[in-house]
Amino acid sequence: MLRKTCFLILCFPLLFITAAAPQASPPSDSFSVAVADHVLGSFRDALMAQNQTRTTALFDPDRMPDYPEFANALGQLFQDHNQKYESLRVRFHILQTDEDTGAAMVAFTLEATPASPEQMPVQHSGQLRFNFARVGKEWKIVNVQPRNLFAGF
Repeated sequence: MLRKTCFLILCFPLLFITAAAPQASPPSDSFSVAVADHVLGSFRDALMAQNQTRTTALFDPDRMPDYPEFANALGQLFQDHNQKYESLRVRFHILQTDEDTGAAMVAFTLEATPASPEQMPVQHSGQLRFNFARVGKEWKIVNVQPRNLFAGF
């Protein structure tokens, strides 16, 4: 009886830990707010980590109009950030989604803290329209408008 009680005491908390662990959900076949939030969260995290490879991997270059120009603008953002700024913060809020077209209107803010204390922080904010499409098993960004928010940092 004592062994059974000790076993239950030791294993009982593991049941809660296992139950509380987030389960990876299978990729959704249909576009939703959750899909947009997931992809945009990954975009935010990659931008803040200054990881250009992770950032550009979230886009579909084959479907995105003028992708090379956009990729160059992102590359310039990363280069400028590394030279001029100490940190980059990214915030977004999904305002509206259209499940039929795979689009989301998003309030998006980029804020950079200069490396030099004499300079003021730089902030670019605006409403962006992101279009998403399923590419294989993943959702990717296939367009973003307007794109000027990412330029001129």
